[in-house]
Amino acid sequence: AGPVSAAQVIVSEEGAKGLLSGAGPTFIGYFVQGSVKFGLYDALKPIVAAAASELEAPRLAVLVCAAVAAECVASTALCPLEAARIRKVQDPSSSANTMQALRQLFQGPEWQARAFGGLGPILLKQCPRRASWPRTSLRVGRRRRYSAPKASAASVRSLRAPSSPQSSHRSSRSQATACSQR
Repeated sequence: AGPVSAAQVIVSEEGAKGLLSGAGPTFIGYFVQGSVKFGLYDALKPIVAAAASELEAPRLAVLVCAAVAAECVASTALCPLEAARIRKVQDPSSSANTMQALRQLFQGPEWQARAFGGLGPILLKQCPRRASWPRTSLRVGRRRRYSAPKASAASVRSLRAPSSPQSSHRSSRSQATACSQR
């Protein structure tokens, strides 16, 4: 009773199309969520850092606050699409496409409950994960920074601007010689 047998039951009952039921809202939802999350995270980092500068908060705390705030907004944008996906999976005949499913969600007097009823569980799932994200990215960045190969003295000299036309002629000649010796 694993994923393969579940897929076989879905294909036998609904056809191969049943496996893709809800794929539209899923792809659109996570595209929107990811775009909002990463864009807002980058935008919020300097704002949160400026607000926390008087408190002398550690950099990690600033990054965590920016990440969680970005995740809250992104998850709020994701929530109606997740609700549309769940409705499409539960009742495939309810709507033909994602836009129709969203339109149905936002119609009627209780549209907030239908569109955003799952926001609490989504936030409880996503925000703790996102809170650990800056710490991981700081560790990875630290590893990259310290494990990067150091530039050789010759490569540093070749990056310096020549001070006179004669030294320019010499440096290009020495570079040509160095290239031909390789």
